[in-house]
Amino acid sequence: MVHPPAGGVGSPAVVHVLSTLGCAVECEKPPVVGKKCELYFDSDFGQIGVEAQAVSQDPASGRIGLKFHSLDKDMAQRLSDLCAALQYQEANPAAPETEAAHAAGPVAAAPVP
Repeated sequence: MVHPPAGGVGSPAVVHVLSTLGCAVECEKPPVVGKKCELYFDSDFGQIGVEAQAVSQDPASGRIGLKFHSLDKDMAQRLSDLCAALQYQEANPAAPETEAAHAAGPVAAAPVP
């Protein structure tokens, strides 16, 4: 879920691109470029919570680019493990699917004051 900067009810989001530095998400109510938010991913590696800032927006696709900030060591490792699992799935399409392959789907986000 992505929550608007002023708080309130969030909207579902889908992650299209994920790296250890940021992601591209698509949602009904994207955060405004320049605003901060928090993202939470549930994965096989545990919950991943990161502070992010909206840095770009593509009106044509509805995607917003988020840059990750303030990753502690544990969260950075979990995010790295998730990215590696997703990269393995992409490189090996015949490999059995795991929850990690879907972990970057819906996300939760909350504004950071």
